[in-house]
Amino acid sequence: MLAHGRGSGWGIYVRLAGIVLLIGASIYAGLWLGEKSVRFPEDRPLQPARQEEAQQQSETPKLPPPPVYCFIHIPTGAGQSIALAEIGMAAKAGIHQFIIDVPLPWEGDAGIFLDPIAKVRQTDPEASIILYVRVDPPSAWIQAHPDEVVQKPGQEPASVSLASPTWRRDVRAALEGFVTGVKASQETEHILGYVVGGLEEGGWNHGAIYDISPANVRGFRSWLQAVYKEPSALQQAWGEADAAFDTAAIPDMPGSPAGCSMFWDAGEMQARADFLRYTSEITAEVILELAAHVKKLAGSDCKVYAPYGYTFEMADSASGHFALGKLLRGAIDGFVSPVSYIDRGLGGVGGLMGPADSARLHGKDWILLDDTRTGLVYDPATGAVSRPKNLRAEDVYAVQQRNFTTALVHGMGLSWADPEGDGWLHDPDMWPRFAKMKSIYQTIQADSPPDEVPKPLMAVVVDENSRFYMHGASDNVEVLLCQVRDSAARAGIPTRYYLLSDVLEDRTPPASVYLFLNTFKLGTDDRGQLHRILERNKAAAIWLYAPGYIAQSASAENISATVRIQTKMFEGSARSGSQALLPGRWINKDEPFGADLDWSPLFYIDDPSADALAKYRVSGKASIAVRFFPEGWSSIFCAEPGLSTAMLREILCILELPLSFQPGSLRFLDTARFAPNLIAIHAKESGERILDLDRTSDIQDLLSPDIGWPRKRSVTIPLKTGDTRLLKLTPIEEIEEQPAQEQAPL
Repeated sequence: MLAHGRGSGWGIYVRLAGIVLLIGASIYAGLWLGEKSVRFPEDRPLQPARQEEAQQQSETPKLPPPPVYCFIHIPTGAGQSIALAEIGMAAKAGIHQFIIDVPLPWEGDAGIFLDPIAKVRQTDPEASIILYVRVDPPSAWIQAHPDEVVQKPGQEPASVSLASPTWRRDVRAALEGFVTGVKASQETEHILGYVVGGLEEGGWNHGAIYDISPANVRGFRSWLQAVYKEPSALQQAWGEADAAFDTAAIPDMPGSPAGCSMFWDAGEMQARADFLRYTSEITAEVILELAAHVKKLAGSDCKVYAPYGYTFEMADSASGHFALGKLLRGAIDGFVSPVSYIDRGLGGVGGLMGPADSARLHGKDWILLDDTRTGLVYDPATGAVSRPKNLRAEDVYAVQQRNFTTALVHGMGLSWADPEGDGWLHDPDMWPRFAKMKSIYQTIQADSPPDEVPKPLMAVVVDENSRFYMHGASDNVEVLLCQVRDSAARAGIPTRYYLLSDVLEDRTPPASVYLFLNTFKLGTDDRGQLHRILERNKAAAIWLYAPGYIAQSASAENISATVRIQTKMFEGSARSGSQALLPGRWINKDEPFGADLDWSPLFYIDDPSADALAKYRVSGKASIAVRFFPEGWSSIFCAEPGLSTAMLREILCILELPLSFQPGSLRFLDTARFAPNLIAIHAKESGERILDLDRTSDIQDLLSPDIGWPRKRSVTIPLKTGDTRLLKLTPIEEIEEQPAQEQAPL
């Protein structure tokens, strides 16, 4: 495991001059390309454990099965055979845990959901199943309750309003028939739990357009009364002398923001933020209500999950996905989310949709859904399964390996998916790879304490509350949240992803650097709490774009108070996009980075006590600067909305944090994820990269056990684009402390 480090108060230019000298001294081999990644000739592979060790492992207490699943839709009719064939392939590979979607019986035959369960169990008698059920009412219910369904301008009613008490009563009754039917069946002992989904694609997404149905208006007014208590408090918050609980209206749909306008206008800000917060909170309230109902019916040991928590990914602030903190404190067992749909291809990051490490702090599960499009197509007429000639199976396997290592390192479950039962997983060569991944899960599970929470060097922090004050244009979210989230995954240090609320409540383990993505709404008390945490941990804060901009009102002075660097705001809209001011190890002087977009507002740094690291290309104003404080913490303000991987790595070098990668003749920006004595690397480009460790270790690739390096502190690793390495580190001192007869030969 890498050691923690922190920045000092030495002069920044002295440090950067040293960095330049190191670059001048670095001469490495050029690009390596080949058919396979191999170890270097002078390195001997680490040998497999001896037979006696294998026997000892087989005698250890039996652990629960690793959290590895297959999510396969079981269609009706002719298409069913291909899905059941995939179930059989999974069983042959030793994978017996499945997620299948089943219909919720609203009326009529309450046993219709039992058929797909029985078909899975007939195909794999060892199968254990999580049932995924959607709670949306049927079309007949929608037609019979016009005031209880979502009403969006220009759209036909298609889904229920979550504020409808009638639907909440009826769905509880439907769930009761469903769960009691499962319990009464012979399959009940094979049911592990339930996934409860609803709204768009079953993912609890309200979409971008506001629901103005009578049910939702009543729900919003009731929520306002619960929050504000007195009309005078509502009037003061909204700035409307005649605001009242019984007449409050859902805000009109906003127009498209000009350029990259970030925040609501001051006159409408709180009213609109209240409606968006209500939308997320009622979603969480419904999920918790249904989860509690299912657990009451099925038993407290039954696990209930929700497809929720897409905090990084959802562009629309009206999506309803910004009350994860409420769910983490409630009676739900976990969450399911796909791999990020941004940069998920070969060589890409394949980021997390939400702050999954916060779930672990609260004892909740998180299952990563690997719905990689494998290209496999089933032809029901011929029964043949084929893959397009321009899509290589090896590339698909490489992406699946990357997604597996992401789940493993972050302590998540993993489910490979064929969501429509179309044959995506009908590949005999795929399943032995899945079996190996399951085996690695078991090995790591046996070696790791069950409640261990890894301590990160960098904590990436995302705020739900600030989303309610944002326009939510997709460019805003992708630049500020998704792109910087992915830059952090390529930073080359142990990183975890948390909610701001968990940081403020001191739930997160101490980090050396905190990367605050969107702490735009920050009161004085919370600002002071963050400063105390940073001072106590002697940590660095990297603040993005507009930290603390909104308090009682919105101003650049609030940003200055948060980052403790004097900040000013451009008049009107301004152009982002920056360039580095000084040469570094990872970025060249004058090298451009950031988003070339118009923003309103946009900020710049005007502080002679801060050291500027970058400037805007158009205005020439300082866009990134750093200050070191005598209290022992440091502040890096990135007014530039976009932070590239190279610039982030450069900042971490200035803070003297130990990056695991060193620049050679080429600067590789690979995805790297870390757990205790584990490093997962997914190559963005082909070539040789230099990996540095904090101690001498034996290194072995768990995905390719014939690849390894004994007794290394630094090693050059050749990789092709899309290659994944899962490196197990065994520090030499740990080996030497073992009795001689237990050491594996090298």
